[in-house]
Amino acid sequence: MYLRKRYGHIGTHLAGKSYLFGEQFSVAYAYLFTVTNWAGFVKLDLSDLSNLTAFQARVAARPAVQAAMAAERAPHRTWHPRPGLEVEPVINSWS
Repeated sequence: MYLRKRYGHIGTHLAGKSYLFGEQFSVAYAYLFTVTNWAGFVKLDLSDLSNLTAFQARVAARPAVQAAMAAERAPHRTWHPRPGLEVEPVINSWS
C-alpha cells in the first residue's frame, strides 16, 4: 500500500534519531504526529514500524500535546464573544 511504503520510509529515517532533521521539535512533527494518528481510522496498522511508534510515543509525551489531546476529548462549548464585543456577520466575497 502506498501509505505504508511512505511511513516505512519515514521510519527508516527516524532510526537512531528523535526527529527527522535534528533534535529540535517543529510544527512539521506535530503535523506528522496528527496525520499518523489518523492511520487507525483507515485501518492502517503501523505497529511494526518501531521507529515510527517510538516517534509517536515521544510526541504524545509532550505536555502541550497531552493538553491539546485532552482539549479535543472535552465536550465542545459554544463560543460566545466577550460582552460588548461587536461581531459582524461574515460576508461571502464569492457572490
